[in-house]
Amino acid sequence: MSLFIIMIIGVAIFFYLFTLYHDIGEAYRTSVEDVSLKETDTPIDSPINHHETVTFLIVGVDYGHAGRLDEKRANVITTLTINPSKKQSIQVNVSRLLKDTQQDVTLSHVYKNGNVMEIKQSVEELLQIPIHHTVKIELSELRPLLDQLGGLKVKIESPIQIGDQTYAANQEVQMSSREVMLYMQAQTDESEWEHSKRETQVLEQISIALFDKFSNVSRITELAATLNEAESWLITDLKYETFFNFIRENYIKNLDQRSVISLRGDYQADESPWEKINEQWLDRTRSDLQELVGQ
Repeated sequence: MSLFIIMIIGVAIFFYLFTLYHDIGEAYRTSVEDVSLKETDTPIDSPINHHETVTFLIVGVDYGHAGRLDEKRANVITTLTINPSKKQSIQVNVSRLLKDTQQDVTLSHVYKNGNVMEIKQSVEELLQIPIHHTVKIELSELRPLLDQLGGLKVKIESPIQIGDQTYAANQEVQMSSREVMLYMQAQTDESEWEHSKRETQVLEQISIALFDKFSNVSRITELAATLNEAESWLITDLKYETFFNFIRENYIKNLDQRSVISLRGDYQADESPWEKINEQWLDRTRSDLQELVGQ
């Protein structure tokens, strides 16, 4: 093959990749990125670009029980702290019934009274680490994404009735998008924490499915189409360049150690409307996080 032909092929590949990057960026910026969520003191250069420790706040919001169209609340509150140099991460699943450090309300009510940035401030004060990026997910609007993913494989931890189907505990089930939505929304006798765990589990499985899908170069062309439909369910202050680096570097798969901490307390409705957390467990969680981020 002549050098001229090789150069033509190289130029064609370059323009194809450039166009693809541009198309994905346009889809992301118009459908996903909401810079109005960013605070003025948030660093312009994302830690992801410098392979430094970064913390995300993921908030899953939905309406109240039994599908009532009342005020939305924060059902899922999770932080994910990643240290690329140590190849370690800590995920903290925070009970929405914990008390806000500044107000006599639960974290869920902090969202109802404000927005994601209000919860960001509350969780930073609770965990005593900085949060770099926020991600808000509308749980009731996930059906189109689940359709694109072809449903999800879900691990059933406790017996549950989904439509006409009863699932036993300790089994993995491939569910359709409709079944996944019913799984998240099912009303049972379980605690609100267990309900939140199911929703958190679905979000985790979605993130894994998306990373598996888009870390495959042959499927990266599907990313723009997926992002074009993300407007209804995803709002983040994560800039497109940072998002693309995160996908490209495949941070999640490169981790050697992943820890998950459940941060909740004891709840007695006759004594207080929020959970009372064990201070020793909270101090240990803070210590683990601060060691990971190098504080």
